[in-house]
Amino acid sequence: MQRNVSFRFIINSIFLCLVILTGILVSQPAVAQREYTSLSMTLRDGRDYYNYDVRAGQESKFYLEVRNTGTTSISNIRISVEAPEGWTINVTPSEIASLTRGALSTLDVGITPVGTATSQGYQVTFIANSTEIPRQIETFFINVKPTTAWIWIWSGVGVLVIAGFVLVYLRMNKQE
Repeated sequence: MQRNVSFRFIINSIFLCLVILTGILVSQPAVAQREYTSLSMTLRDGRDYYNYDVRAGQESKFYLEVRNTGTTSISNIRISVEAPEGWTINVTPSEIASLTRGALSTLDVGITPVGTATSQGYQVTFIANSTEIPRQIETFFINVKPTTAWIWIWSGVGVLVIAGFVLVYLRMNKQE
């Protein structure tokens, strides 16, 4: 009998402790969430999320999504761009009046690489400034593809080379 009482006493004690701890945890006031400001920027091309291909000398359209990822509203957001020398990048509109918590604003972006840009990746940096946030920076790598004119020029050169070989072959056959 002594053994049953001890076992029940232990079980009841554990149960009582759990009830008391649960009551303490439930009755604790919620910890206030610290407020902070933050923005995220994502560049999209309208078809594929991360396809940043452009042609040298030709304008390509993109969309810059600016989202308030903080807990407070942000106002008077100014967007500027750092791009390679000779590139033209237009952001419309270049200012956002305000973004509430979780809100998203989509800006039109036109990117025109210089006509002599070589076929490689280039960095384009978007910078967001506001009175509520420090300088927020997002960098994207833009891939420049050769202009279509060069494709036609090299195709023409290829046709001329093949035609030259055919003419040489035909002349050699006539001489034999």
